[in-house]
Amino acid sequence: MVKMIRLAVLGCAAIAGLAASQNSAQAAVVFSDTFDGETLGLNYNSFANWDVVANTGTVDLIGAPNFFNLYPGNGRYVDLDGSTNNAGVLATKASFAAGSYVLSFELGGNRRIGSADGVTVKLGDFTQSFTLNPLDPLSLIVLNVTTSIAGKLSFENTGGDNVGAILDDVTLTAVPEPSTLALASMGLVIGMVARRRRNQA
Repeated sequence: MVKMIRLAVLGCAAIAGLAASQNSAQAAVVFSDTFDGETLGLNYNSFANWDVVANTGTVDLIGAPNFFNLYPGNGRYVDLDGSTNNAGVLATKASFAAGSYVLSFELGGNRRIGSADGVTVKLGDFTQSFTLNPLDPLSLIVLNVTTSIAGKLSFENTGGDNVGAILDDVTLTAVPEPSTLALASMGLVIGMVARRRRNQA
C-alpha cells in the first residue's frame, strides 16, 4: 500500500513536470510584426511578412519620422484603407495551424475625418469585427482565438475613402491544448503502473 502511494505521488509530480514543460514549450510566439522595418509609402505592398491580397485594394505604410505621423511615438504603422478609394485586405504570408492562440494588436481611429471605420479580423474560421471612431486612440486589443482550420491572419477595413483605421504591433502566440496534455499525462501514469507491476512479478 505504501509503495502504491509513493507511486501515485511520483506520478503526480511527473504530470506536474510534464504540464510545466508543455506549457513552456507550446506557449510560444509564432508571429510578430511592428512594421518599423518597412519603408514608408502610399499603396504599399512590399511587406516582409504580409501581402495585400490581390484585387482587394490598397493599404498605406505611414508614421515616423514625418509621413502622416498620426500617432507620434509609435514608429510606423498601417493605414488599412490606402489611397485608391478601395480598402485592401492585409494578410500574413504565413498560414497558421488549427488550434488556440492569443492574438494581440493595436488598433486606432483614422484621426482625419468624421466617418467611422470597421475592421474585420480573421484567422482560419475565427472572425471578429470592430468599429472605430476617427478620434479613438491607438489601443491594445487582446483576443483569445480558436480556429478549427488552418489559415492566414488578416485585417480588412470596410469602406473606401482613403483614410482607414490604424494597425500596429501584431503578435500571435500559440497556447497549449489541454486535451494533448491530458492524453500525455494519462499515458505517463499508465506506463508507470505497468512498469511497477512488471517489477513486482
